[in-house]
Amino acid sequence: MTVPDVGLSVVASEQDGVPVLVATGELESVGAPVLRSAVIDALAAGADGLVIDLTDVTFVDSAGLGVLAGALKRCRERGGELALVATRPVFLRTLRVTGLARVLPVFPALSAAVAHVTDVTARATAPAGAESASPGGGRPGATTLPRPRWASRRPVLRRRPSRVGQSEMARAS
Repeated sequence: MTVPDVGLSVVASEQDGVPVLVATGELESVGAPVLRSAVIDALAAGADGLVIDLTDVTFVDSAGLGVLAGALKRCRERGGELALVATRPVFLRTLRVTGLARVLPVFPALSAAVAHVTDVTARATAPAGAESASPGGGRPGATTLPRPRWASRRPVLRRRPSRVGQSEMARAS
């Protein structure tokens, strides 16, 4: 019986001057350090922005999500941006449920993710008052993820009776 390799492999490349990390396998507690070290190496080489292609990742757990959040933080501290390429519905749902979809830009195609990182990095290094390359400064080509049903619920506020009213009722009896 052959046991399949369940690790994560990461291949680093570059497209239009933006480092691209292509991950394959499972991004979990065993594979997360592999991606973390690849992110650190790419940023140590002087890059401000980064694209991580997760289209061939079959599973992500909390350790993997932590690496992605840490990579975003490292990129933004440098004035750059992190963009993800992902198309698997399970992964997109995981990002949405955890709230990471609000902060991690996710794109369905590598070219759109690279364009986003290039645009954000150019805006961060542009002098004050310079025009944005994209209309409205948005994320062109980004995947819009629907909000979960529970996120649109308003909290129920219940009024407690005032103490003044209670003491007046006690005096009246």
